[in-house]
Amino acid sequence: MDEDALTAALKNVLIQVDDVSIATRDVSIRTQSGYLLTEGPLLAEMRESNIDHELAKIIFPILEVQPEFKDKALMINTGGGSMGFHSQFVATVLVREARRRKSAKDAVRWLKKVLETDSAEMLVIQTLWGISPKNRISVWKDVELLPFESLPPSRQKEQITNVLDWPYNLRLPTLFFAHEPPTAALISKTEVRPFLIDKSIEENSTDRDIRKAYPPLDDIRLCLGLEGPSIIIAGPSWFQYVDADLEAALIATSSSYGSQEILPFGLLIDSLETTTNLQAIVRGYMALEQRVKNQVHIALERLHQALIRTDPAARALEVSIALETLLIDDPGEHTFKISYRASLLISDTVEERMEARAIIQAAYSMRSALVHSGQTKSMVKIKGQGEKSAEEVASSAVTITALVIKRIIMRGSIPEWNRFELSDGRIWKS
Repeated sequence: MDEDALTAALKNVLIQVDDVSIATRDVSIRTQSGYLLTEGPLLAEMRESNIDHELAKIIFPILEVQPEFKDKALMINTGGGSMGFHSQFVATVLVREARRRKSAKDAVRWLKKVLETDSAEMLVIQTLWGISPKNRISVWKDVELLPFESLPPSRQKEQITNVLDWPYNLRLPTLFFAHEPPTAALISKTEVRPFLIDKSIEENSTDRDIRKAYPPLDDIRLCLGLEGPSIIIAGPSWFQYVDADLEAALIATSSSYGSQEILPFGLLIDSLETTTNLQAIVRGYMALEQRVKNQVHIALERLHQALIRTDPAARALEVSIALETLLIDDPGEHTFKISYRASLLISDTVEERMEARAIIQAAYSMRSALVHSGQTKSMVKIKGQGEKSAEEVASSAVTITALVIKRIIMRGSIPEWNRFELSDGRIWKS
């Protein structure tokens, strides 16, 4: 690479910044309501991008003939895809770096470093609403749970943090809890190799999709919700390179946000005072045999939906599905099997088992009434306990279901039911 020619061109660029800034200062956005925005962080960012784009026209003719770019189709390997690093893209980024560093020579050194990078450490980040850890917590292998504000700097974090200052919340979904930044994040580190791919000679030659190696952060989120149990909603997720110079090579940043099928009316933020159970639950879940893990995953999803549902009968229905997934191994007598097996799993005392069994039987009757008649009563009769409100029954059933799931996770398997029942819950398997 002709570093001297590029450095000279960039010095010329830095001299012309003020003139180009004046020529490109008129940027505005008309909102859906028809209001014309002329100020704000988003518009400032757009103006700066326009300036970089205009000045890049000076750099591009020199850059495109360099051996590192000529007749090549360079792409940045993002693990699950790729992002352009062609000369026309790099020209704009190079201008941006020269302006940011206030040095043409430093910008060229930066480009040289990027081109010579073989592998890179990448962070995979999943933000969360509904949980607020006080400190960084290791939950599984290289996965950590930490306060949102403890995340390393990134353009994505800055966008989320500053969204309240932007008119009309232009960037975040308009969910009620999205009016505030997420409270926590799961973060994991992985390696991307090679950092740069030449698509002109390596098109589809190797499987570079490392998403299959990403830790299952959404599964971990569901496991975290067992403590309480509590609602934990996934927020925006993204990846970023650990090395800020490599992160700067991206012409743009992106984040993904999966739609939440059922939305809660409110979130109680769990301050997470204790972490011992949380770590044991996540690690126990990850160690499950795949067939059992699939069953537990379904149960976790249904428990999470039960927590979100406001109608008691709908909560009872979700809980029933979760328990059936784990506790039913053959057809017939579902109410008997589920209530009996759940009671054996969650306690060793007769009194607590009788109470839990009666609650599950009552919840299952609510489920049946909803399915068969489309409605349930506000008060539900519970064996040996009189009548209780449907809300109280559904809430108690949710708690029992969480205990059942935790017990199976911590034991590492689902019991052999015949042996388990005949031994009064003492013998799990042969």
